[in-house]
Amino acid sequence: MHNIRTYNAISSKGLGRFSTDSYTVSDDCSAPEGFILRSQKLHTEPVPESLLAVARAGAGVNNIPVVDYTEQGIVVFNTPGANANAVKELIVAGLLLGSRDIFGGMSYVQELGHMNDPTEMGKLLEKEKKRLKKKKEKDEKRQERKANATEGTLDNMMAYIDENGNISDTPPDPENKIEFELDDIITSIPKQEEFDMEAERKGKIDFFNTDKGFGFIKESETNESYFVHYKGLIDDVTEGDKVSFELEKGMKGLNAVNVKKIP
Repeated sequence: MHNIRTYNAISSKGLGRFSTDSYTVSDDCSAPEGFILRSQKLHTEPVPESLLAVARAGAGVNNIPVVDYTEQGIVVFNTPGANANAVKELIVAGLLLGSRDIFGGMSYVQELGHMNDPTEMGKLLEKEKKRLKKKKEKDEKRQERKANATEGTLDNMMAYIDENGNISDTPPDPENKIEFELDDIITSIPKQEEFDMEAERKGKIDFFNTDKGFGFIKESETNESYFVHYKGLIDDVTEGDKVSFELEKGMKGLNAVNVKKIP
C-alpha cells in the first residue's frame, strides 16, 4: 500500500484515479511516499524520509524547493496541461469581451432590475437599440472621414524652400541645387569699417529748422545724413549751404560738429 498526502483542494476526478486497493490518499496520512499540492509552500515543510515524489497540480513549481528535493533524490512533477486549458479559456473569453460589449450589456441589464412592466421594458430596449445603432453609424462615418481626409496630414503641413529662397509646398528639384563655399556664407552682421571721426567732411545742409535749432547734413561722398544741432555750428547756415564738418558720437548716433560754410 502506497501513501499519498494531499495539500489544498485537489479535484476528486484526479484523486479518483488512485485505486483504493493500492493507495491511501488523504491530507493526514503518515509516512507519505508522495505529495500532491497546488499552492502550498513546501520550503518550510519537514521532509519525510519516505517521500519519493511531489506532484504539483499546475504549471508552476515556485512553491517547491526543487533544488533541495533533487539533491535528496525526490522527483518533482508538474501538470501544465490543465493550466494550458485554463489559459485557452481565458484567451477565448478575452476575444469575446474585446469583440462585443458583453460587460456593458451585463451592466445595462442589471440596471433594469427595478422594471416589472414587460411592455415598458420592451419600449426602453427598442429605444436603446436605436440609440446604439445611431452611435455606431456616427462612429463608422467618423472613421470613414478620417480615412479619406487629406487636410491636416503631415504631407500637407510640410513647407519647402525653393532654390530662390521662396516658401513652396512642392519639394525642391535636386537638379536646381546650388552649391556654396563655406567661406561665402555670412553668419553674423559684418563689422562696419572704422573711419576717422575727426576727419573733415564735406556736405550740404539738407534741412535746418532755425526755430528749433537742429537739422541734417547730407555728406557729399557717401550720401549719409547726419544730425546737426545749433551748438555744433561755427557759421550760421540755411538749407542748401555747402559746409564742412566733423563727426562725434551722440546719444542717438553720429552728430555733425564744427560745421562751417564753404564756397
